[in-house]
Amino acid sequence: MQLGNYDIVVWILGRESTEDQTFSSLEQSKVTTFLEDGGALFVSGSEIGFDLIAQGTGVNFAQDTLRFDYIADDAGTTSVVTVPGSIFDGLAGFDFDPAGGAPYDVRFPDELAPGTDASACLMYAGGTGGVAGVQVSTAIYNVVVFGFPFETITSATARAELMGRIIAFLEHSAGPLPFDFDRDGDVDFQDFQVYVFCGQGPDNTYTSGHLCLEMDGDGDSDVDLADFALFQRAFTGP
Repeated sequence: MQLGNYDIVVWILGRESTEDQTFSSLEQSKVTTFLEDGGALFVSGSEIGFDLIAQGTGVNFAQDTLRFDYIADDAGTTSVVTVPGSIFDGLAGFDFDPAGGAPYDVRFPDELAPGTDASACLMYAGGTGGVAGVQVSTAIYNVVVFGFPFETITSATARAELMGRIIAFLEHSAGPLPFDFDRDGDVDFQDFQVYVFCGQGPDNTYTSGHLCLEMDGDGDSDVDLADFALFQRAFTGP
């Protein structure tokens, strides 16, 4: 699974839950690296929060990487409305009801909550209500999470409109700053320490994949004073 070959990944989980591993530990690691390198992700499914948080298979991944939290296992409704001011502002509500044409019954749509750098973009209508979808915009990457399967939306028009908004949002992921080695959204003294470690001059080149190439601003496979000049321009401070 080479996620780095893509700018945007769509992760469709349907009703997959703990027994199917919504995100295995290996997948969590790869998705985290993909996002921290400036990728963007849309993930949907009815058991994401239940599996990762309620069952404890990926609490840190859900809260710190995907930036959502889990409230309840079953919103008790198949009706959804969009949130004003969100990426779906102005779009009509929709449903994922088998009686209306959904391809299968979503027994337990997760009720979510937005975490850091996140906000609600969809809400359940009826049932216990609550957040059905979360949009995330960090200093590096963007994510959209649905607590129900995207493919069960009954209206083809609604699916097309929603996906259009999702892709437009994900296309604007900022990506990591040059020289931001620790991927914390700034270029500070922690990153400078990496530059000092890697700055071995023009006569010491690094092979492809070496961590010190993060500090090779001019792309000549070494870390020297030319890169230091670029580092100074990128420096933002803590």
